[in-house]
Amino acid sequence: MNTKYCPMCKMTKDIGEFWKAPARYDGLRSYCKKCSSAENRKNRVYFAKYNRERYKNDEKFRDSVKLKTVKRTKKMGDVYVVVCEAVKNGIIKRGRCIICKSSKVHGHHKDYNKKLDVIWLCPLHHRRVHLGEIAV
Repeated sequence: MNTKYCPMCKMTKDIGEFWKAPARYDGLRSYCKKCSSAENRKNRVYFAKYNRERYKNDEKFRDSVKLKTVKRTKKMGDVYVVVCEAVKNGIIKRGRCIICKSSKVHGHHKDYNKKLDVIWLCPLHHRRVHLGEIAV
């Protein structure tokens, strides 16, 4: 069986057109990659709007978001300063993007507790890593 039916676009497609889902009986998601992506985009837009409205109207939610943001950005800011100083003082050397070899790079941390353990990525690949599209 090398094909599967997508109920969203109502087409039978090759199994390579479906994302893997180990928990399902056939090991594949119900919808094809194209339909799944469209559905995810639609949900992302919906929840962005939902959370903006909730942020405006729900004081408890707003306070919790602010607290999380302050904690995260404080930690990231501290690490950013340490890395900049280390590069300036020659402790670590700014490299090239590990994917495309571009010289315009950002430092990416897998663990903010390891301040000088940096992976160098161009802005495009850095964004894609944070979106979960690429694993490094």
